[in-house]
Order: sequence, then structure tokens, then C-alpha cells
Amino acid sequence: MSKIIKELGGAFITFGVVGFLANFFWESVQAYSLYQNHVIDSPDYTRMMVVVSLRDMFLLFSVLVVSMLIFRNRHWYLRMSPSNHAFVVVSNLLLAVFIEVRALYFENAWQYSNLMPTMFGIGLSPLLQLVVTWYLAWWITKVPFNR
Repeated sequence: MSKIIKELGGAFITFGVVGFLANFFWESVQAYSLYQNHVIDSPDYTRMMVVVSLRDMFLLFSVLVVSMLIFRNRHWYLRMSPSNHAFVVVSNLLLAVFIEVRALYFENAWQYSNLMPTMFGIGLSPLLQLVVTWYLAWWITKVPFNR
């Protein structure tokens, strides 16, 4: 039992660290180049990037845990079924759509720059962010356990 807990703990920590770092990088690049009116030299900028990256990491974990429960797959870091992959992609896309629609149209929290490619009024970069960072975290997590 302790071996399983140790293995799962290591996988969760790796997934979380990679998820946070990937989202921090992604958020920093897109905030600078794809959104309007971001003041990068502000002392609050780094804190804001940490907060939104932690939120994104929490969302990645949420999809992971719900996926583990639905598909009863304790070894998610080793293998996932096609339906598990579909769930991960659709869940992350739906979360991204919800966040962007709420921020753009209900809260006016941000605006895209002219450089942001959009689909149905939603930026492609934030739309793809959670899917790409989820799979990057998953792939890096599974590498040490697949030996």
C-alpha cells in the first residue's frame, strides 16, 4: 500500500509542478503578446501570473481527478483509454471556453490584441492552453514510470 501511495504521490507532485510551470510560461507569453493593456513592469504582474498559473494548475488537477474517478484508472500516468483522452480534451476545452466567455463578455476582464487569432470570438491560445499544458504535464509525469 505504501508503494502505491509513494508512486501516486510522486506522479501527482510531478504533474502539479510541470502543470504550474507550463501554465506560468504560457500565461506570461500570451499576456505580453496577445492581450491588450497588460502592464508588465507592474510589481503586481508576477504575483498575478503566479495566481493565474496556480488556478490553471488546480483546473488541470480537477480534470485529472475527475477522470481518475470516472474511468477508475489509478495508473493514469502510465496509460489512458481513448475515451479517457476524449474526456480530458473536451473537459479542458469546456473549462477554457467558460473562463474566456465569462472574462470577455460578462466581466470585461481583458481584451485581445490584434495578434490573437480567434474562433467564434474566443482566442485560440487560451482555448488550447489547458489541453496542451495538461498533456505536457501528463507526458512528463509518465516518462519516469514507463521504464
